[in-house]
Amino acid sequence: MTNFNALAETVTIDHVGFVVPDLDAAIQFFKEVLGFELLQMFNPVSDETGNTMSDVFGVHPRAGYCGAFLIANNGQKVELTEWSGPDQRCENIDLSHIHARHIAFSVPDLNKAARYLAKQPGVEVYAISEYGFFYFRTPWGMHMQIVQASE
Repeated sequence: MTNFNALAETVTIDHVGFVVPDLDAAIQFFKEVLGFELLQMFNPVSDETGNTMSDVFGVHPRAGYCGAFLIANNGQKVELTEWSGPDQRCENIDLSHIHARHIAFSVPDLNKAARYLAKQPGVEVYAISEYGFFYFRTPWGMHMQIVQASE
């Protein structure tokens, strides 16, 4: 075996996951603003006395989370989780910081998408780049990118 792809004929991305500070608000944004559908909610997960959370997730043993899967009209899935824990850090980070993440969506009209997103409460839209994309920040501080769809 020479690399991860050798484990199967094809390695695909099943979903991407993001931690959000308010699961209900993030679900609402993904549904109402971005057009995703709620696929599945999952019950809160925690372990009040054992080490399941540290053994399975590598987090504090008393941490816990709840979450949801959402699906785009093209079948791509996003997992949103809201975590809690005694050692949780809650700072927003800029795109240039180590461990910053974003999700990118392609659209046929960048200007139309920028105008639409700029009208959404709490959304900050950045300038359109000469390279055919722009970033925006959600009401809870998550960065997302819009890229020009290929023709």
